[in-house]
Amino acid sequence: GVVPAGGHCLSRAVAARIFLVRRGRDAEIRYGVTRQASSGFIAHAWLESEGRILIGGEGVDRYTLLTPRTRE
Repeated sequence: GVVPAGGHCLSRAVAARIFLVRRGRDAEIRYGVTRQASSGFIAHAWLESEGRILIGGEGVDRYTLLTPRTRE
């Protein structure tokens, strides 16, 4: 697959999720977007497990969550 420039957050979250699921742990990839004056919007992905952000947690509070949290 092709990862867009700056899209490393998604590939890191996917790789970490695969690692955790293979070891029997539940993990969910979250997707969010925010507006940015220069480019219109930017997207971000991060990984959560057991209510904690494991990968990509930098600044997630500025993103609007696109995926519902189903295990809260």
